[in-house]
Amino acid sequence: QKMVECGFWKKPEDGSIADTWTNPLNNLECIPQHFKSSQNITFSPNGRMKKPENLGNNYIHLEGQIREPIKKGSSIWSQERLIVKSIRPEPKENSDPLTYNGPIRTGTSLATYRANINDLSKEFVPSTMHFQSISGWYPWMRMGQRSGVCSFELIGRKIKNISEISNSLKKFLENRRPGFIENPWGL
Repeated sequence: QKMVECGFWKKPEDGSIADTWTNPLNNLECIPQHFKSSQNITFSPNGRMKKPENLGNNYIHLEGQIREPIKKGSSIWSQERLIVKSIRPEPKENSDPLTYNGPIRTGTSLATYRANINDLSKEFVPSTMHFQSISGWYPWMRMGQRSGVCSFELIGRKIKNISEISNSLKKFLENRRPGFIENPWGL
């Protein structure tokens, strides 16, 4: 599986991009960290994720699995699960202590993909997806080691090519992440 994400945090009150944000849980000003992340994961024939060789020593636990597909009527669902526990380095001297949320970071991500069984033999298989993630506070939220979790979810669909991306989104990405659409893995 090869995937790249480009994400931007929005303000819940009006949907505008949150380059700054006041955290309502502590009333502190924060600078949300918009992100670009990529993953390249190999799964064995039994659906278990193979641990990457170059992962490093900061991962305590890394588990991933693609579950057996579920067929119901004309639909087929595929589920993916990823659980990660990693060691966070100690905060740097003179850094904001509220950006350190403890020595261990735990996160889970769950994705479900749905397609029509009749499309599986086609060159392009249209599909939809639902993604859900649960993790500790993001450091930029300035929550320190206060207990709690972040949860977010999204839905989407596979597109055949970039012509299906709206012009407004293309313009936004070109402004915020120049070159991302043409070469998402290269930046």
